[in-house]
Amino acid sequence: MNAQPSASFLDRFQAGVYLETYWACDFPRSSSGRRAPFLVSHTDLGGVRVNVLSVQAAYVQPRWEVRTALMAGSYSDQNLAAEPLALRRIMEASLKMYLNRRKTLQAITGIFPSHIGAETARGWDCFTLTRSFQAENSPYYESGIRVQWHSTQNPWSGAFLLLNGWQRSRIESRFRMPAVGYSIAFQKESWFWASHGFLGPADPSNPQTFRLFNNFILGKHISEAWDGLLVADVGWAPYVDGGVWWSPCGMVRWRGLSKWALAFRMEGYSDPARVITPSSMTFPLSVAGISLNADWNLAPGILWRAEWRAMAAPQKIFENSEPKASHVVAGFTTALIIDFSQTFQR
Repeated sequence: MNAQPSASFLDRFQAGVYLETYWACDFPRSSSGRRAPFLVSHTDLGGVRVNVLSVQAAYVQPRWEVRTALMAGSYSDQNLAAEPLALRRIMEASLKMYLNRRKTLQAITGIFPSHIGAETARGWDCFTLTRSFQAENSPYYESGIRVQWHSTQNPWSGAFLLLNGWQRSRIESRFRMPAVGYSIAFQKESWFWASHGFLGPADPSNPQTFRLFNNFILGKHISEAWDGLLVADVGWAPYVDGGVWWSPCGMVRWRGLSKWALAFRMEGYSDPARVITPSSMTFPLSVAGISLNADWNLAPGILWRAEWRAMAAPQKIFENSEPKASHVVAGFTTALIIDFSQTFQR
């Protein structure tokens, strides 16, 4: 019996491209030409823009994998503005090790997607075109070490993480204390439940940025056509007086036709002590919103999306082209997504 030839370099190498373009308008239009500062995705108004352009590569061995992804677009310009220039284009740079033969126990180190939340920076992975308030104001990415366990034979899975703060790639010269994270998930038949946590300083050089945060997800595959998600965030900053923030979100998606889908979202966000509120905002972040989304699969790996979204706040937090701001804003966004990177889904 002849021995099987070993896999060549090209057999173990994977590459992919993800492109998400969009056009957006708001009523009333912001005087800055951008959406509210608490949003980091699909922010530019008027004209065709790129939200995420990602070029990905991986080298896969039986016991380990190396993954890299470089990106550009308005998402990275907004969400990674605080990172050094050399790190603003890095979407992922990680090494994954399989710690047992069945590959159910894994360790990942480097920069990798966040363990928190039901949404990612890639619109293809989400129910809706735009991201929820929760997703925009919690980590999309993180750096550190992640040890995770999962098995197709067991409905439970989990992860433990040592992190370099709250959505940070750079290592501070005065690094004092890492943050820790955890995930617990349960999936059985049509139900999915998960709890994702963060405990530690948002800035590892400043212990007064300490946060305790948890994200809860309850998902239900209602029928062949219907899926539902309930997501809740709650956080506490003990060094801030009254430093509790919270956010509920509910989403329903209908996929009754082979190439069409609809989604509806209701959500809110409350940060009275300004723990998460961007420093450029005059008032604490308190906002509610609804959206209606339509998808059309044009071809394998090509998706067209359109979304109407309305947001309202008790304070006038939305910029206006007129001299005064507004309590309410409504917006329309349309996007074309090309995804040739399905092998990179974790």
